[in-house]
Amino acid sequence: YFLEAISEIKKPSIQEGKRGTEFKVFLDEVYKYRDLWRKDTFLIEINERHDVVATLILGFVKSVTEDVRKQKTEAGVLSFDDLELLTFELIRTFPEVKEMIRQDYDFWFVDEYQDTSPLQKKLIFELLRQTKNAFFVGDPQQSIYLFRGADENVFQETKIIVESSGGRVERLAKNFRSHPTLLKFLNHLFLHLKNPVDILEPKGPEEGPPRAEILIGSETCEEEFLVAETCLKYKNDGHAYHDIGILVRTNDKAKRIAQALSQFDIPVYIHSSGGFYDRREVIDALAILSFIEKPSDDSMFILIARSPWIGVDDGELSKWGQDRQKRTFWEYIISQNIFEMRPQLKSIRDAVLQSINLPLSSVFEKLIDDLGFFEFCLVGDASGRREANLRKFLWKLREEEGKPGFRATEFIDSAWREVDEKSEEVEAVSFVEPQRVNILTIHKSKGLKFNCVIVPFCGEAPHPKSQLVETKPDGQFALGVLAFDSEERVSPILHRQLREERWQREMNEDARIFYVAVTRAAEKLCLVARQKLNIKKDRTINEKSWLGQTSLDLSEGFHLGSYNVKYFEENSRLKKPDSDNSKLETSAPFSLPVMKLKTGIGRYTVTDAIKILSDRKNEDSLGGTTLVKNLLSQLEAQKRGQAIHFIFEEMTANKNQGIQELCALVEGKYGLKGKIAPENITRALALSEPPLLSVMTSGHAEWPFEFRHENLIFEGQIDLWGEAQGEIWIIDYKSARHLDEKALGSAKKQLEIYAVAVSKTGIPWQKIRLAVVAPYEGRSHVIELRSLHAIITDLNSLSLSRDQSALQDPLQQRERFLD
Repeated sequence: YFLEAISEIKKPSIQEGKRGTEFKVFLDEVYKYRDLWRKDTFLIEINERHDVVATLILGFVKSVTEDVRKQKTEAGVLSFDDLELLTFELIRTFPEVKEMIRQDYDFWFVDEYQDTSPLQKKLIFELLRQTKNAFFVGDPQQSIYLFRGADENVFQETKIIVESSGGRVERLAKNFRSHPTLLKFLNHLFLHLKNPVDILEPKGPEEGPPRAEILIGSETCEEEFLVAETCLKYKNDGHAYHDIGILVRTNDKAKRIAQALSQFDIPVYIHSSGGFYDRREVIDALAILSFIEKPSDDSMFILIARSPWIGVDDGELSKWGQDRQKRTFWEYIISQNIFEMRPQLKSIRDAVLQSINLPLSSVFEKLIDDLGFFEFCLVGDASGRREANLRKFLWKLREEEGKPGFRATEFIDSAWREVDEKSEEVEAVSFVEPQRVNILTIHKSKGLKFNCVIVPFCGEAPHPKSQLVETKPDGQFALGVLAFDSEERVSPILHRQLREERWQREMNEDARIFYVAVTRAAEKLCLVARQKLNIKKDRTINEKSWLGQTSLDLSEGFHLGSYNVKYFEENSRLKKPDSDNSKLETSAPFSLPVMKLKTGIGRYTVTDAIKILSDRKNEDSLGGTTLVKNLLSQLEAQKRGQAIHFIFEEMTANKNQGIQELCALVEGKYGLKGKIAPENITRALALSEPPLLSVMTSGHAEWPFEFRHENLIFEGQIDLWGEAQGEIWIIDYKSARHLDEKALGSAKKQLEIYAVAVSKTGIPWQKIRLAVVAPYEGRSHVIELRSLHAIITDLNSLSLSRDQSALQDPLQQRERFLD
C-alpha cells in the first residue's frame, strides 16, 4: 500500500488535480505510515519480539499479583480495588450471598452514574433483583474520571439495557444553575465545539448585558495578571471574594495562580486533596534536608527541633530563643556546645560538616537513618507506606543530584512549593478571613457552583504522554521493545494502536473537563487564553486547546449579545505592592488592610480597624525572644480557636451530636489532649445571656459581611447572630483561657462594628445585643452596646490620610516578620 501510494503521488496528474483538503489528508496518512515504516513499527521481527516479551511480562505480573495477595491476606488489609474485585468474585462464586443481598434491597438509586467503571456496572447489575427496580442518574458530558477507571460508554450501554427492559430514559435539560443570559453564551459555546454537546434550557428569560468574556493575551502577556485584574473587577462590581472560583486543570497551576494573586494581596484559598508532599514523614525529612543545606534558617530549625526526631520541648526552645539574642539558633547551639546533651543535634552537626565534601544524598540518608526515621516508620504501619515515601523522597533527591547543573537549593525550594498548605488554610478560612478567592482543580469543582468563574490557560493544549506499557479498559496490553541494532525503544503495531486509542479517550475527556468548568458559573464567566507564535511567526491559539477547538468568533468586541472578547498586548496595569504605602499606585486597587481605590475608598478588615482604634502595635513582628514566644503561643491559640469553631459548627449541623464524643474527636484532631472540658461546653450551651443554643438553632453562623460607610468599606465575618426571645444577639467566640479587660475592650469594638453590619439589614438598633462567649471558661460576657452615633463617630475618625500613616509602620513590621 505504501509503495503504491508513493508512486501515485509522484504522478503529475495527481499532484495537479488533487490540491484540496482530501489530498492533504491523504498525504498526511501516507507520511504517517512512511515514518512508522522507518521506525520499524511494521517489522515482523519486532512484533514477534513483542509477543515473546509480553508473555514473559504477563507471567511475571501474575506471579507478583499472587504474592501481593498472599501478603495482604497475612496482614489483613484490602485495597480499594480489592473491595470491587473480591466482591464480584464472591457473588459469582457463592450465589447465595448475592441472593441474600438482593432480598435486602427492593430498589437501587445510583447517582453520578457517568463516573462508573465497567466492573462497577457489572457489580450493580449482579445485585439487582430486577432491572426495572433501578434508577440511574448522571450526565455523560461530565464523565471526567478516566484515570480512576470510569468509562463514558457504561452510561450509553446502560441506557440501552434500560430501554430494552421496558424502562424509561428521561433527559433533564433545564439548567437551574446559570443565569439565562450566561447560558445563552454557554449554549453557543457547546454548539461551536469541535464535537458539539447538547444545549441546555434556561430557567427564565434573558436579561441584562453579556455575562461572559474571553481575555486573550499576547505571548508577552502573562495570564496570571489577567486573572488578578478580573478578580479585582468582580470585587469592585460587588461580588465577595469567596464568590469567585478559579478553575484549573492541575494542582501545580493552582499554586501558580495563587502565587501571582498573592503578589497583589488578593486573599486566596487553594482547595487541595493533598499528596506525596503532605505526608508528615516527608515534610519532616524535607525540613532536615533544608537545614543541612542552610543551617542559618531558624524556621527550619524550629520545625525539626519540635519534631519527635529531635524532641526539644517548647519551654526549652523558648529559653534558647531568649538567650540567643541576635544570633541564629544554630550559632547559639554551637556557642553553648549543647551537642553533648542532645546527641541528635550532634548527628545534625556532623551532617552539616560532611555535606561540604560529600554528596548531599548520601549525607542525608545517613542522617535520617541515624535519627531513626526508618525504624519509626515501621511503627503502626504494616503496609510500609511511610518507609516507601521516605525511600521515594531519597530517590528523587538522588535522581536530581545525578543531573548536570544540580542545585540543592532549587530542589529544596521546588519541594517546598509542593507542600500543601491545607493544614493552616482550611481551618483559618472558616473563621479568620473568609473573604478568599477559591482556587481549585476542575475535578474538585464538580458538583459545586460559584457566582463568578475564571478559567485560565484555555489556550494550552493537553499533552498526552507515551507510556512504556499501554493498556485498554478491557485488560488488553502492549509494550515497547528494544530495537535489534540499538537501545532505542520501538512501538510495535499493537502498542501504537492502544496508545492512539488512549490518546483519543483522553482528548474526549479533556473536552468534557472544559464542559464541567464552564458550567460551574452561576452569574459570570471569564475564559483566559494566551496566543503563541507559530512557525510562520503568526500569533495563534493552539488548535488542540479548549478555545482552539471552538469555532467561536474571537475578534475583539461584543458578539451575539452574549460575550465580549478583549485582547491584551502587555501585562495588565497592576503593579506589585510596595511595603511603603506612600509608593502605592492610586490606580491599583490592592486589597491591603487599607488601600486607596480610584474612587478614594478605603477598605478595612475588622481586625485592622480595631488595631487602629485601639492604637495597638503589631506584636507579631518583634524579633528574637518575643518572636519565638509569640509564635508558639499563637500556634496554641490558633488550635484552640479552630477546635471551638469546629465544635459549634458540628453541633449546628447535627443537633444530636454528643458533646463528650465531639470533644474527644476535636482533642485528637487538633492535638489538644485533655485541654477541652466537655462540662464547660455544656455550660456554655446552657447560657441564658446569650441564649446560645436558641441562636445556634435559628441564626446565621460564620456570616460574612461587607458594608460601606462614607469613603470606607468594612469587611469581616460574624461567628453567630440571630433572634432569640425577641432580641437580636450578635455573638463572638473567644478561645482564650482567661479574658482580661484589654481583650474584652477589643472584643467590644469588634462587636460594635458587627452591630453596624447587622443593622444594615434593617434590624432596629435597639433590638441588638452583644455577647462574647468563652467556651473554655463555660461562661459569657454581655457587652453594653453604645449608641449608633457614638460608634459612627469612631468610624469617621478612620480617615484615609490618617490611616495610611498609621498603618505604614505595622505594614513594614509585617514585611520584616514574613521575611
